[in-house]
Amino acid sequence: MLSPLDGTVETQIVSPGDFVNVGDPLMRIISNQRLRAHLPFPEGIAAKLQPGLKVRLSTPTSPDDVTPKIRELKPMIGETNRSVDVIADVMNQPGWQSGASVNGTVISVNVLPQSSCLTKRSATPSR
Repeated sequence: MLSPLDGTVETQIVSPGDFVNVGDPLMRIISNQRLRAHLPFPEGIAAKLQPGLKVRLSTPTSPDDVTPKIRELKPMIGETNRSVDVIADVMNQPGWQSGASVNGTVISVNVLPQSSCLTKRSATPSR
């Protein structure tokens, strides 16, 4: 049996001796080359979040932080939970593992319009 990608068997779907058809999945393989981080944020700050903002991610399995962009936002509403699921992709990062915990901080940049800035004028002697 040959897998189309490098990875680890996460779930064995069929058992030895089971009958399968051509194209039936036999197992679920996960790859650490492309991971997706899901970060729940409170709904109160959801209006400030948008795809394209950078998020700093860290995990206990790697000493290196990564800074991908937010790919997608999904509202998560349940009986005890009202939050937004912030999704960011982690690509080809050594040490990052599927299923590991992840901490995330959204990197926010506040930019003032030029009309809100005062410029210092050079002093000219009065006559």
